[in-house]
Order: sequence, then structure tokens, then C-alpha cells
Amino acid sequence: MPHFSFRQWNGGSGGGSAPFPTGSQDVLPPSSQRALPLVCRADLQVQEIDVRGRRHYVVKDPLGLTYLRLLPVQHRVLKLLDGTRSLDDVVAVLHSDPEYRRFDVGQIRGILFDLHDKGLVWSSRPGTAAAVVDQQKKERVQRWKRRLTSLLFIRLPGWNARTFLVLLTDCFGWLFTPWAFGLAALFGLWTGLFLLSHFEEFQRQLPSLDETLTGQNLMTLWCVVGGLKILHEFGHGVACRRFGGESQTIGAAFLVFSPCLYCDVSDSWMLSRRGHRMVVSAAGMYVELLIASVALWLWWFSVPGLFHSLCLQIVVVGSVSTLLFNANPLLRYDGYYLLQDLFGVPNLQSRSQQAMQDALWWTLLGAEMPDNPLMTPRSRIGYVAYGLGSAGYRWSMVLGVGLFLYSVLEPYGLQVLAWGYALASVVAAAGLFLNSGWKAVQTQDLRRSAPIRLLAVGSVVGGLGWFVLSCPMPFHVTAPLIVEARGVQHVYSESPGRLQSLLVREGERVEAGQPIAELVNTEFDHRVIELEGKIRTLETDSELARAISDPDLNALAREGLRTVLYQLEHARTDRQRLSVRAPVSGRILTAPPEADTSGGQDASVPGLRVGALNSQRLESHVLRRTHLCSIVPERGWQAVAWVDQEQLGTIAADGTVDLRLEAFPGRTIHGTVESIAAADESTVPAALSKKSGGQITTQSAEDDEVPDRRLYRVVVRLEGEALPLLVGMRGTCQLDNPANTIGEWLYRAFYRTFPAGGAS
Repeated sequence: MPHFSFRQWNGGSGGGSAPFPTGSQDVLPPSSQRALPLVCRADLQVQEIDVRGRRHYVVKDPLGLTYLRLLPVQHRVLKLLDGTRSLDDVVAVLHSDPEYRRFDVGQIRGILFDLHDKGLVWSSRPGTAAAVVDQQKKERVQRWKRRLTSLLFIRLPGWNARTFLVLLTDCFGWLFTPWAFGLAALFGLWTGLFLLSHFEEFQRQLPSLDETLTGQNLMTLWCVVGGLKILHEFGHGVACRRFGGESQTIGAAFLVFSPCLYCDVSDSWMLSRRGHRMVVSAAGMYVELLIASVALWLWWFSVPGLFHSLCLQIVVVGSVSTLLFNANPLLRYDGYYLLQDLFGVPNLQSRSQQAMQDALWWTLLGAEMPDNPLMTPRSRIGYVAYGLGSAGYRWSMVLGVGLFLYSVLEPYGLQVLAWGYALASVVAAAGLFLNSGWKAVQTQDLRRSAPIRLLAVGSVVGGLGWFVLSCPMPFHVTAPLIVEARGVQHVYSESPGRLQSLLVREGERVEAGQPIAELVNTEFDHRVIELEGKIRTLETDSELARAISDPDLNALAREGLRTVLYQLEHARTDRQRLSVRAPVSGRILTAPPEADTSGGQDASVPGLRVGALNSQRLESHVLRRTHLCSIVPERGWQAVAWVDQEQLGTIAADGTVDLRLEAFPGRTIHGTVESIAAADESTVPAALSKKSGGQITTQSAEDDEVPDRRLYRVVVRLEGEALPLLVGMRGTCQLDNPANTIGEWLYRAFYRTFPAGGAS
């Protein structure tokens, strides 16, 4: 962003120690006839400018590199201060000019105070140096306060880059000529019309938030933002020098935590023509939009790849961010300075903030409105309206950044950082509010009705706050998902064994109860043979006991026989389970094997995209609960999302769902909630575990992946999708929920961050 340092007389009566006699003591000669100990600084640079047909003067302080805009009367008084004239002399000279006769002695005295406070004059009176030092300390404190309350734009000290800017101006100064502006406007118009005619294609290519937040995309996005902002600031510097201004200082800054530069073009205030000043303010946006227009054509004609995605990022950053941030007059960026020059209102933000504070304390405490000759009652309303709009937009940005940080950090359990950012912003704003209120209480003669007014206004504000928190507002629940065939029945091995034979193939139609695979487990065979041998032995013992008429031995043998028969029945059942049969009629589906995530074991869990029912898995060992295949009784697809318990109650039955699959980046699939599980799931598909690149944190337990929190299955019916879907595709979805209130959402978000029972 360009850095402007600019101040103007605010019509105040001054403050601090008086730099010239003000008393009414009966001394000769009177104080008004003694020479004023104020002398205009000889190093000041003054430029006369035209502001909407009115004459003003801009004064440059070469020591502090600050700029002040003076009214003609202020400039006239400044030139009269030579250390020899008295207050009466200054008044007499001013009243000799019809233009200044309307200013009385009190107003002229206020001008003298203001010129001294702004450092435009030096005082020969002893003891004033300490007051100047105190004033400088106060200004430094105010600068630090502004930095702490402006977390969206952090500016670091700069360096002298005059030689580099001179070289840039020699090479690219022609971009700021009338014919270059005309060609750029035609090119931008042509590009804009082309974009509108192909907007659907452009929108389809835009990456989702999950894709944007990948490591490579984040790095390229930071580089694009940093590079564009560097060229943006160079545009300001070149334009300023092109029209005769001085631009020397360049420094690093962070805009919404993204690296950029700032270029100090405060010297543009010394340009006499308003059009030149406005061009300097708009130069950065002009450069960004020009680069974005070129990048759009390069993106359109290039093939998909790194260069293609870089061009798309340049288009988005160079156009959208320019319009939302730089061109917005509600933020103190380029659009703000354009608005100042357009209407000839310097220090618009400080004036609007002062007008808002005056109106606020008049409303709350009954404080009187200060008399400011630069603010008419009509203009005061405009300043308050601008201040409210600017404050509202800034807070909406703070809220947006906070929500963005929360959504990004929540999957990693770091959402407390987003709350810290919000708390820092609120505390900083509350500190400024209380400080301003304390000053109003100390300096104003408050009316007796102040407590009643404060209570009434507080009640109204509290009611409005309750109304806002109670307002229904739709939110979205984001959850990981996996694709399944509609009505799918998963087939798992119920007993461990070696896959000996496959009786069906993928896509083949099977009937309920039909064998589909045979497993072999010699341990089961040995167990059955062993138990059958025990049975024969026990039967022999029982016959022997009957022969010798020993009832106790006979009872013991028969009890042992019943136990072994029960074990044999279970052993035969386990062996029978080695023959896998179809639970329902339908079509066989399998999935290609993927990387083993079970710690080196050849196993699977429910829903894993591994289908053991293929020729590649023949003669391999299969553990219990291994996914062999899936049987689809009907055609169509569905997705199963795993939703956090705390968000389950906010999902609407039959609600709409937007899905994005990893296999089809940039494509959105639509669906409808079909069913919501009544109980939480103890396991999740391994493909959705972070161990396999998913989003759910799990712990391994035997052959399953157990989530670290309670999750519920939500089945989503996909509607008429023509994409080549496969079983086991991963993705994310956004589920619409009923209109919950803002207060409920804040409570749930706070509870998830700071649970009552502590971290689990």
C-alpha cells in the first residue's frame, strides 16, 4: 500500500504550554502588543494547490517528512510570523484584507496555537523544548496504538530506494501517459467482455478452499500476492516521479498476513493538479489490473499445469483483491485517497472518527458537540455516515479473517489461535473506546441526565445485541466422505484363511446365498479332527462307565462330551464360513488394492477401498473382517459422510449437500441427505484416516481404525451424476443445516475449542 503522511488544522484551540503571551496582567506594554516569540521555519516547503476551485496550501516538513494542508488564512498567518510582529500587528494585517476580516482575535489565537503544535514554527521562549519533547512522545505512543489496532496491515521501517525508482521511471514512465491510459482502458474492456462471455468456464476452473490450502498452492499463492503487491507499489512510485513528485522510501509490510511492499508517495500532496494526485493514488490498481488482464489471456491459451494455475491466481488476486481492498474507499488504501482528492476532504478518516466519537458521547453522556469551523452540521452527518460504514466494513473483514482462520485451523485442533486473534482485535478496540470515553468524562461538563441516557442507550444496545445473536443464520457443516454404490452390501471374511479360489468376477450378477469365494484354513481342519477324536474317546469312556455300572464316571464322561460337541459345532461353523456367500442378489463390485496402512499386515477394515476378491489376491492370507467385495442390488451411487456428534443435530433431513471429490478437482456434485445414523460409529474407513491421507484422526485397534471422537454416518444420495465414479473415492461435503442462530454457532465453536472437561 502507498504510505501517506498528512495532517490539517482541525480548528482546535490548541493545548499544552502557551508559546506566546496570553495573560491579561496590567503590564506595559499589553501582551497583545509585544512581539510574538514565534518564527516560521525557513526549511518548510510550500505548494499552492487547487481543491475543487478553492485555494489551499500544502506544507512539507522535510525533517519529519509530514505534510499539512493549510487554509489561506492559516498560510497567511504563518508567513506573518517573523519574530517581530505582535498579536495586534498580525490581526491588523489580516483585517486589512477583506478576505480575512471575518476572523476575530480568538480564532487567530487558535491558529497560532495550532501552527505551534504542528511544528511549523519555532519558539524563542525559554522552556518550550520540554513541551515539544513531550508532544513527540505522545505522537509515538499514538503511532504504536494505531499499529496494534491495525492487525490487517503491518508496516515495517523502509529504506531509501531513490536510484532504483529513477531507473524504473525512465523505463516505465510511458505507462502513465494519456495514450497509454487509453490503450490500457480498451484492452481492459476487451478482456472484461471476454471474461463475462466465458465466465462459467472461468468459474469451473477456480480451485476449492481445500485445494487452495495445499502446500504447493499456498506457496505459489503467497508468491503471487507478494509479487503483485511489489509491482503495485512500484506503480505508485513511478507515477509520483513521472508527475514531478519525490518518492524515495520503500519498505516491507504484511497485508492480511501476506507479504507486500509499501511505497511512500506522500510527496504527491505537493502536486498542484488534482488529476495528477488521483493518478498517483490509482497507479497501483492500474498496474495490477493491467497484469491481471494479460494473465487472463495467457491462462486461456495455456495448457493445464503450473504456469496455467499461476496465471489463474494472478487473475484472481490482481482483480478481486484490487476491487475488494485497494479500490474500496472504506479502507485506508488507494480508494480512500482517491475519494479524498475527488471531494477535496483531507484527513477523512480522522475527521469521521472524531465526528463519530462526538456523536457517541453526546448520545451516551450528553456531552456537548465541540465547535469545529471545518464541520458544518450537514457535513458532520456525512462524516458520521462514512465513519460508521468504514468501521462496519473493517469489522466485517476482521470477522471474515477470523472465520477463515478458524475453518483452516480447526482440523488441526489449533482453533484457539483464531479465538486469540478475535480476542486481540476486540481488546484493542475496547481499549480505544474506554480511553476515548474517559477523556470525554474528564474534559466535558456532563449533564445530570448522563446516567439515565447511558442506561437507556445501554438497554437499546443490549437489545440489539440479543436480537443479532438470536437471528437465524444458515451455516454449513463440512465433513469427509467416501463414495459407495447405492444400497451397497459389503462382504467381509468372517474367518481368517488363505484365499483358494474365486467363483465370481467383477460385474457378474449373483443371487442371494450363491458361493463367491473359498478360503482354506488348515487350523480349522485340524481343530475339527482333534475335536472329533475327543468325542470318540469320551463316547468310549461313557460306554465303559455304563459297563462297570459307575454312574459318577458316566456322568463325567457325558458332561465332557456335551462340551466337546459344542466346541465341534462352532469349529465346523467357522470352517463353513470359509465358503463366502452373497448376502443379497446384485452385481459384484471390487476396488483396486491400495497401499497397506495396517502396519505391514495384509488386512482391511469395513469400507476400505481394497477388494480382496481379485486374481491378484489368490493364495494370499486374509484376516477376519477383510473386505472381499461389495454387492450392489441397484444402480446408482451414494456417499457416506462422517459427521461430528456436536454438528449432527444441525443437519436437516432431506437437506441439500454439495460434494467435492479428490478425483475431480474443481467439480461440484449435488446430493440429498438420505439417512442419518441413530448411533455413533466405533470405526471409520481406513481411507479416511489421516494415516492414509484422509481427514479423520484415528487410532489403530486390532484390525480397525477407531476415531478420536464420536462420529455418525450420514448417507447422501447422489443425483444423476454422469461422472465416472468408483467405489471408495474420497472427498468432502458441505451439508446444509436448519437456520441456527448466531449465538448458538458461537457457543458450539467456543465449546469445541474450550471443552468444559478440558482436552480429551
